[in-house]
Parts: sequence; C-alpha cells; structure tokens
Amino acid sequence: MSPKGLAVLALLAALMAPTAAHAHPVGLATLTIEQDRAEPERFTATWRTSAREPRNLAPPLLPPSCTAEDDDVTTHGRRSRIRRFRLHCPQGLRGDIQSRPGSDVEVLATLRWADGHVQRGRLTEQLSAMGVERRSPSVPEAAATSGGRPASPGGLALFVGLGFEHVLAGWDHLLFVLVLLMLAWPAGTVVRWRALAAAITGFTLAHSLTLALSVTGTLSPPGPPIEAAIAWSVVVAAAALLRAPQGSTSWRRLMGIAGVFGLLHGFGFAGALREVVGDGDVELAVSLVGFNLGVEAGQLTFAAAVVGFGLFIGRAKRPSGWLDAATAYGVGSVAAFWVFERLAAMV
Repeated sequence: MSPKGLAVLALLAALMAPTAAHAHPVGLATLTIEQDRAEPERFTATWRTSAREPRNLAPPLLPPSCTAEDDDVTTHGRRSRIRRFRLHCPQGLRGDIQSRPGSDVEVLATLRWADGHVQRGRLTEQLSAMGVERRSPSVPEAAATSGGRPASPGGLALFVGLGFEHVLAGWDHLLFVLVLLMLAWPAGTVVRWRALAAAITGFTLAHSLTLALSVTGTLSPPGPPIEAAIAWSVVVAAAALLRAPQGSTSWRRLMGIAGVFGLLHGFGFAGALREVVGDGDVELAVSLVGFNLGVEAGQLTFAAAVVGFGLFIGRAKRPSGWLDAATAYGVGSVAAFWVFERLAAMV
C-alpha cells in the first residue's frame, strides 16, 4: 500500500474511534481506608464514585480479616457520591483488596496507617487484586503523636500513570493537538520546529495553569459547559486549518491560539482529577504534580507520533494540502457532534 493510502486509513481510523468513546471517561473510583489512632483495630473506609456515574457501584471486596460495622453513611456532592463505613479488624488489616467479579471500573486504593505510612495501588481489569502490606494493628507511641503523613514512594508514579492514560483516552484533546500541530507545520514544508515548540509550550502552560487553579479550588467552573466549550475549541481549530494559507501562521500566533484554548482544556483535565482526589482523600501536591506530568508525557508522546508519521509518509516534508482538508472536515464534523451532544446533556 502506498504512503498516501496508509495516511487515509490512519485518518479514517482516528476519526471513527472518537464516535465510540467519551472524551473524558468516568469509570474511575477511589477507596480510602484509614486506621483509627485511638482504636487501631478499627478503620474508616471511604468509597467515592463520580456523580456522573449512573450506576450505584459497590466497593471492592475487602480482606476477610475485617468485618463491616453498621454505620454506613452515603452523601451526594456536585462531583462525587461518597459512602463511608467502619471496619473492625481485630488481627489487623491483612490480605487482598479485590475487584468485584465483572467490574469494569478502575479503582485507586489508598491505605493510611496510624503510624503515618501510606500505601497506594490500582485495581483494573488486568490487575484485580491489591495486596495489603502486613502491619501490626498497634500504633507506636512516637507515631501516635506525629501529625505527618508521608506519601508512599509509588504515589507520584501512580498519578503520572493516571494522567498519561487519561490524555491518551481524551479524543477531544488529542484531535485539538493534532490540528494544532498541522497548523504549526504547513503542508509541503519541512518541519518547523520553532512553531511546533511554540504551539506545544503555549498549550502546556495554559492547561497546566487552569488545572492547578481548578484542582486547588481557586476557580471551579461547572463541568458540562466546559466540556461543550472544549468540543467547540476543536471545531474552531479545524476551521482555522481549513482557512489558513500555507505558511501564514506565525509561531507567536500559534502560541496565542494554543494558550487561549489550552485554558479550557485544563479545566477539563481538572474535572477528571477532582473526581479522583475528591476533597482531600489524597495528597493534593502529589496528585496535581504527578497527574500533570503524566498529561504532558502523553501529549508529547502523541505529538512525537504525529510528527514521526508525517515525516514517514512525506519524506522530510509534510504531505500536501489534501490531508488538511480531509482532517479539517473530519475533525470538525466529529467535534460539532460533540458540541450538540454535550449541550443536549445539559438540558
């Protein structure tokens, strides 16, 4: 098959996939189990699911060394549905935390011990069990008076992984980055590294800013309008690609475009992260830094793949303008559908 044929197939595959995928998946929940300082054999479990999740999800299966007590409390917030209950573990919390059979929801599990130790893990369809580190139910006196709670060494890496996976599953974000890269690298020209760097840098700085502002509670715009605006930003970018004459987009203008729309996308990332971190169940600094690093790693991976593919099929120069028109119409149509779909969901 010719390089042009490969490009057509790849473009069709990229444009068909988003119609079957939500831009920001909701299937992520958190389970936090915290040891009581006064009664070390007792723990408080907090099960948090997204308010947008239509199902009433049950928490994972807990170790058989513990029994649940009858003070189950469920609350509903704007972003989360929260269930809290107490556990009695006379021999300590030990064994495995396991996904329920048939569960398709990924769970971020956090265990907080009274001596300050924190253990984290993930339950996925591929990894259905998390082993609890064997620890004594008693609390050392020195730890009982300490207010510090160090994060587990794997905490940062866990959130990096979450951010990386989230951005590669966010089709609205990826399509915007794709169009942005095509604007920075006009058809028929050699790679414009300065323009590509400006576009990526402007986008990164902008969505990192609004991600931090939103997660810390400084700015908290409602999620549904932001999701619709993000889809609209993809429509605008596709229209710009269709109208832009070859080589007319300067690197300064690219940085401005990427920065303005990057602010919207940052709020979208923050909505996903807030569903995970809730109101303080995990360390804010660890989750924010790790998630943002993962987002950037995923974004750069996608950008490198796009540029590499363009070099492969164009042999040092990006393929001619037919690809711009096909991408602009295809991406714009899918994004326009998203706009109306998300606006309808708000009614």
